[in-house]
Amino acid sequence: MSADLQSFSNLLKLFEMVPTSTRGRTFMEVAGYPHYENVCSNILAFFLDASGEHGMETLMLESLFDLVTTQRHPIDLEGFTIEREYRTSKGQRIDLVLKGNTHVIAIENKVYHRLTNDLGHYSETVESLAGADKETSKFVLSPAKLTDPPGHGFLSITYRELWQKVQARIGNHLNNAHPKWLTFLIDFMENSDRFIPSKKMELSESDRFVIENAEPINALLTERDKFLKKLVRQANQLQASLSEQLKEKSSDVWIYQKVSVVMEYQLCGHKIALDQTISTEGWAMGLLGRNEEANKFLQEVLRTWSATSSQAIPLGHFPFKTWPLETELDVLSHAAEETLDDLTRHANHVYKISLQSHKS
Repeated sequence: MSADLQSFSNLLKLFEMVPTSTRGRTFMEVAGYPHYENVCSNILAFFLDASGEHGMETLMLESLFDLVTTQRHPIDLEGFTIEREYRTSKGQRIDLVLKGNTHVIAIENKVYHRLTNDLGHYSETVESLAGADKETSKFVLSPAKLTDPPGHGFLSITYRELWQKVQARIGNHLNNAHPKWLTFLIDFMENSDRFIPSKKMELSESDRFVIENAEPINALLTERDKFLKKLVRQANQLQASLSEQLKEKSSDVWIYQKVSVVMEYQLCGHKIALDQTISTEGWAMGLLGRNEEANKFLQEVLRTWSATSSQAIPLGHFPFKTWPLETELDVLSHAAEETLDDLTRHANHVYKISLQSHKS
């Protein structure tokens, strides 16, 4: 082994020792709406509803009021009604308005958007709803504290502050909590924690490894690129060979994604694709029907083939044969032609049986 290859080998061994990040995705990230304000507001409304099917009753309301430093009147947590996108007299919309026996609450939810709302008008709306007998609490909920106080009686609170209060109280609400919604609440809390923008770039151990070994990593990547180009050249050479060799049998021979040589032909009226793909693991041959009917016919043909009768024959792309990378192109070309001949023979047999069964 050359000195360069030994250096690359040592580099890879060192990288294997670097701890990897185990941060998994949340369900909301999987679903594709991790930071949508409307979605987050809908979820908050669900958990703020003390009579909701989540079973955690007033947990979220209690946690929200824990963030209020002053209250003139005792809080009645029962009987709150919740409205999403509450429409004001000016046609503007407040994200969440909760009306209770003793309090009226407004929550303006800001995940990534700037706070440009008319909070003065919002405050007037909430005060009007409360009248003289009820107290008001108004919040701007966001991932990070607002740089400037929002004013108009609104309190800037963060998701993390709210979750800290929830975590402190959740033990009192576990007995009646529905397991599904408890799991979803925890996922939502974890997801919203990730809203918080980092003020500086956080470097993992693998990041530091890349920085410290930038030169040998770049050299290794250069060698990798050379190798991948060699694979592409081999695929192109095989395509040229098969185009000439199979011009009587295949309607088309073409390259897919640079490294797959695809041959399309008709098999008893069904369009079938045979592909030979080169990768770091070697050459692999696969078969595929171009539509559902062709796939089912191909599946039936493969069942009759003694070479594959012991395998489960799936619908869809079927991996058929493999060869080492060093295999000569003539061997691969001959294997493709031989496979097409064998497939045609077995297909004709299946087709004849099908015709006979229809006649009988």
